Amino acid sequence: SADLSLEATSFTAKVFVQHPGKIVVGYTPMLNVHTAHVPCRFSALLSKLDRKTGQEVEARPAQLVAGDVALVELVPLRPLVVEAFADYPPLGRFCMRDLRQVVGLGVIISVTKKRPITRALAASPVTKVRPQPA
Repeated sequence: SADLSLEATSFTAKVFVQHPGKIVVGYTPMLNVHTAHVPCRFSALLSKLDRKTGQEVEARPAQLVAGDVALVELVPLRPLVVEAFADYPPLGRFCMRDLRQVVGLGVIISVTKKRPITRALAASPVTKVRPQPA
């Protein structure tokens, strides 16, 4: 199939923040996506959105607080397969957990995936070079 599920290197998501403190770049909550539980780092806060209209209120905010809706860039710290919500809803929504509580909810807008391994690379034998004795 041409539409393979591949590991995500990063993804852009619309998040609704319920964190009791503030969220800044570098914050790493546990994301629950379908049946996966993977820590993901906030690599960029792209924009803060109006909750009712969805229009951009602030570009590149310094922090997010409870009640904010924002577009963010997330990077998984372990292998994770996700899809855009529009393409495959079960793999396109997530829950952020930290401090033993839910700190946010989100919907994935777009995904940057790892390049697939080509059949030629996958079929090639692994060769090891042994050092020659001196």
